Amino acid sequence: MMDIFNWVSRTIMTELDSIKDIEIQPNNSFAEIGVDSIGVMTLFVLIEEHFNIEIDEAIMIDDSISSIGDLCSYINEKVSS
Repeated sequence: MMDIFNWVSRTIMTELDSIKDIEIQPNNSFAEIGVDSIGVMTLFVLIEEHFNIEIDEAIMIDDSISSIGDLCSYINEKVSS
């Protein structure tokens, strides 16, 4: 799962222009690191492409993914199934 976290963190830092020089931790919310809803959508598309999974759009509505760690756990579950 650490590989997933490292990939997500690196992708946030390199692909989302508003994020600069922040040490991302698993318990950070998207808002804490400056990722807005458009950034989350961009990140989800990149995740789907990289991991060859489909992210259920309902998770964005019901707030079940509230932190970077939650997102990594979700990716790990999808990749493992």
